[in-house]
Amino acid sequence: MFVRSSLKAKRCYSTFEKLGISSATCQKLSSNFNVTQPTHAQEQFIPVLVKGSQDLLLRDRTGTGKTFGTTLTLASLIPSTPSKSIQSLYIVPNQELAYQIGSWLSQLTPHASHQVFASSDQVELTQIPHTVVGTPARILDLVSQGKLPLHGLQRLVLDEADQALSLPKRYATVRQQQQRASHPKPAELLLDALSRLNKQTVISSATLNRPLRYFLSQKEWVHDPLFVDLAGGSGLNEERTSTVQHHCLVISDDSIRNVREKDAICKESQVDFGDDDDRMMESVAVLQELEHVRDGILFIGHGVSVNTVKSKLAGHGVEAADIKDYRRGENKLWIATEFTARGVDIPGVSHVFILGKPVSVTSYLHMAGRTGRLSPQGFASGKVINLVREHGWTESKMVSMYDLLDIPVQNYQHVE
Repeated sequence: MFVRSSLKAKRCYSTFEKLGISSATCQKLSSNFNVTQPTHAQEQFIPVLVKGSQDLLLRDRTGTGKTFGTTLTLASLIPSTPSKSIQSLYIVPNQELAYQIGSWLSQLTPHASHQVFASSDQVELTQIPHTVVGTPARILDLVSQGKLPLHGLQRLVLDEADQALSLPKRYATVRQQQQRASHPKPAELLLDALSRLNKQTVISSATLNRPLRYFLSQKEWVHDPLFVDLAGGSGLNEERTSTVQHHCLVISDDSIRNVREKDAICKESQVDFGDDDDRMMESVAVLQELEHVRDGILFIGHGVSVNTVKSKLAGHGVEAADIKDYRRGENKLWIATEFTARGVDIPGVSHVFILGKPVSVTSYLHMAGRTGRLSPQGFASGKVINLVREHGWTESKMVSMYDLLDIPVQNYQHVE
């Protein structure tokens, strides 16, 4: 049974110290990040995480400070004295997010008692860290080998839980459901292995939907958790909708145009090229010329090659790079899949370009959430431009997705 946190209480606009964050960490937060005031979500969950006595389910939209607030709290709990056991374990679905959290920890605590395990070529423990960050498969491997002392574990955090657990889709066949049940994900095996430990468990995601919550209720990972839900529905909140513009462009053999109203869509249209076709690449290149892009992200499907897209864009004069090679200040177009960019916070992303129809509503939310993110000055402005081929039902499905999310799609002024 999940106890839902009351969200009707008026914000108290507390300080981080009043929420339980140490003064040393608050000083680091102010000097390194210029952040002095918690978000609404952080006011709700940081005291629960600091206290450590109650399991927690956390849902809020992307870019509102969930991951950073969790990292901040764990940094505040790192002591100056050596540890005899790992106290905090932070599990995230990809290497990029793991290293980002490790970087944040380094900037938020004066005590170097944390370690990141996200790739197979990393060295073993030289000393026992207070906090460990890692990917499910890597941490599971170390736990299975008995190389992580977790007997005194106090907190376990699973972030981006929907991605880490990867449950069957809503309309999955019986065979697909059976196949998923017989092949549990590393995150699932890891939480099963650690379920016997007396600890606080925190499970977080922007899309902690009903099927996922039901799945969690069947497990022994959490006990009477507090459900802090600040999402308030499936779409983007009103403040972010006002700062981020959404566009959908339809690409055919000889034209590029805005998405049409549902009753004007021709479902018989079929183009004979893929999402990595040169017509799609040329459209991205044209958008680069028209827009003032600062650290844009181009999302591609799992069947599309990053190197192929990079090479084709170079032929159109666009400098692009794999998001795995991201460096602050290089101001390129970063190529990513939903998985490689999940949870990663690149400051100041001005544009998100999505190549092809998103596989789900959830996918669109996570990709679009890379821009218009929360900063010390409030939610930033940004644009999300989805490019799809004029192919059968694709256009109709895009319109239905925007309607479901209650996202206003604006006409792009430079095309038909």
